[in-house]
Amino acid sequence: MSGYRSNIGKPRLSLISPWAQEGLARVLTFGAQKYAAHNWAKGLSFSETIDSLERHLAALKRGEDIDPESKLPHVDHIQCNAMFLSHYMALPEYRAFDDRWKRGGGRTRQAKDTRRRKRAHRVRRGRSASR
Repeated sequence: MSGYRSNIGKPRLSLISPWAQEGLARVLTFGAQKYAAHNWAKGLSFSETIDSLERHLAALKRGEDIDPESKLPHVDHIQCNAMFLSHYMALPEYRAFDDRWKRGGGRTRQAKDTRRRKRAHRVRRGRSASR
C-alpha cells in the first residue's frame, strides 16, 4: 500500500529539462560573480532586460552560439533574462521597473511615477530637474 498525495493543478516541475536548468544556473552563477548573488532580484528595468534578451537572441540568430564575455551559451542568457521578466511580472513589487512603451500612453504609469519621484529628489538635493 502507498500513500496518496493530490498534485492536481500543481505545476509539474519535473518537466523542466535538467540541462536547460543547469545552463540557467551557470548564467546566474556568472552574474553572481560579476555583480552579486541575487543582484537581479533588486530589480532591473524591463526595457534593459528585454534589450539584453534581444541582443543574445540576435547573436544566436547570426549563428553565434557562445557569448564571448561569459563563454556560456547565448540561449542560456536568453532563458535567464526571460526568467527575470517572468519573476518581475509575477510580483507586484516590481511594477515600478516596468518602463515598457505602452501604445497610446507612452511609458507605464509606474515608470512615469518613478521618474517623477527621481526628478523631485534631484530638485530637493539642489540638482537640475532636467537631467
